[in-house]
Amino acid sequence: MAYRDTVTAEKTPWWHRRTGHRLVLGGHNSHLYTSSSTPVLPLTRGAVLRRRLGGGYLTVGLSVGRGAVHTTEQGLQSPADEDVKRFEAEPAIPGSVEHTLDRVRHRNRYPDLYTAPPAWPDAPRPKREIGTDFPPPGDRVNLLRSTDLVVHLHEIRPSRPLPRG
Repeated sequence: MAYRDTVTAEKTPWWHRRTGHRLVLGGHNSHLYTSSSTPVLPLTRGAVLRRRLGGGYLTVGLSVGRGAVHTTEQGLQSPADEDVKRFEAEPAIPGSVEHTLDRVRHRNRYPDLYTAPPAWPDAPRPKREIGTDFPPPGDRVNLLRSTDLVVHLHEIRPSRPLPRG
């Protein structure tokens, strides 16, 4: 995974040099963070990009309080369309990133971590990283060292599959 993230990270500045365009890079949080949230990914695409681009690389993380997602079961190799199922994302556990952000009264929250209050912990906390499978592994994220902005959604609904053909 570290090799894959390094190689794919190299494509972003290459494309920028080639076209001069500003870019938005999409991916799962754990790949775009500037520091790793999981032992299976020791070097992230975001860490490579921050090292190469400095402040020219800004990362936006996503946090979800509860809801439902369409994804596959954890550990399934080479899934097919029929392997995608609906999973419920239960309310977050106390002490987790989601639990803390879900306590804010606003419908959705967009904390700018450059201006985070001193009370925000500068330490890894449990965070639910929903990716291509469910349930997500027990990631721990230090948001102050991993992302520049967080979009927190109190509740999500699953995607609707588009018809094939």
